[in-house]
Formats: sequence, structure tokens, C-alpha cells
Amino acid sequence: MPTVKDDYLYVLTHPLYPNLCKIGKTFRPKERLSTYNTSDPYRRFTFAHVEPVFDKNLGEKVVHGLLASFRIGRTEWFRCHPDDAVRTLRSIHASTFVTE
Repeated sequence: MPTVKDDYLYVLTHPLYPNLCKIGKTFRPKERLSTYNTSDPYRRFTFAHVEPVFDKNLGEKVVHGLLASFRIGRTEWFRCHPDDAVRTLRSIHASTFVTE
């Protein structure tokens, strides 16, 4: 069975947009967050959740599919509360592509 490697899915939030979140993938969460914060002089982007996964590409595809009705265009941004995005990400954790 697959095990966790250095892949991650994340839910990114910003206090000015409480019902929007970005669901993305990375292998370097700290650097990814820093990249987003270069566009905000107050560095207010934060991760609502970061989840280690075996296959970030598959994981992102599954989560994006489950939240498709909330997706903003063909972007990685979703019009939903971050808690709902985190719950969705966690709901597929062990059953689809990750083991601890």
C-alpha cells in the first residue's frame, strides 16, 4: 500500500476573502506560502490545512472534482468556506491515496 511521501495538498485562505479558498498541491509548503505572500504586503495568506499525500496530482484532481460546483472557472479557487474544503480533503485522506 502507498505511504506518504513529500507531496502535499493545501487549503489556502486570506482574511479579506472569508468564503474563498484555494486548493492546491506542492512539495514545499513553506515556500509555496511565501510565494503567495509576495502579493500581499501584510503577508496575510495562511494555510487552513496542509495534508501530506502520496500522489498530489491524484489528490488534487479528486478534491477539485468533489468541490466542482464551488469552483471559480477553471482555477484552483473555490467559493466555499475553508472548513468545508478541509473537511472534503480529510474525507478522502485514507480511503483513496494516503496512509500514515
